[in-house]
Amino acid sequence: MNGGIDVAGRRPSTMVAAWAVAGAALYVVVGLVSLFVVATVEQTVLEPLGLGGQPGTSSWGIVLASHPLVWGIATAMVAGRLGRRLVPDTRFTIGPALVLIVGLLLAATTMYLLHEYARERYGWFDPEYVGFADFAAPAVVAVALASWAAAAIPRERRKPLVVAHIAAVAALGLALLPSLPGVQDGIRTSSIPLATILVIDVAFAVVSASLSITRRRAI
Repeated sequence: MNGGIDVAGRRPSTMVAAWAVAGAALYVVVGLVSLFVVATVEQTVLEPLGLGGQPGTSSWGIVLASHPLVWGIATAMVAGRLGRRLVPDTRFTIGPALVLIVGLLLAATTMYLLHEYARERYGWFDPEYVGFADFAAPAVVAVALASWAAAAIPRERRKPLVVAHIAAVAALGLALLPSLPGVQDGIRTSSIPLATILVIDVAFAVVSASLSITRRRAI
């Protein structure tokens, strides 16, 4: 009998863990699919209208910046439906949804400013020009999604989602760590917007993770 009670008691947390694992897989799969979707729409719809992005111009940065938005929104839509199936008492509310949107906007802005940084210095954007910082925007997308998901679950059962959230924050830190030596040499005036958004990204990540750990489920 005790064994049956223990299993029943553990089942909700197990399902939250399953949702966290499924969400991580969705994040990767949707990220790749949405990249293809953005490229396809840009080539087949926007280019014929004269609205396509031109490599080496700011318009290409806008195309790149649209990917984190599509990625995050699509992942949230699928993960939300899955979460309700796996964890019946999952509750999504306006506050965390707004935090998700803010995070995705930060990710999009980060991607755009990375593009502009590379374009200003090299005349062209290539991931090699920005190094590991190219992973900053994807990490912020992950942070925003983890924050949104954790807020939908009662605090006593959200540990798997908190772990995912902390992992996303750590990924952001690792993406930015190689850039720190350059900061010691001084920040060029043209790089101030990028440096500012990266600081905001880190603040967003740390604050949102702290809230995931300490707050009760959002109302």
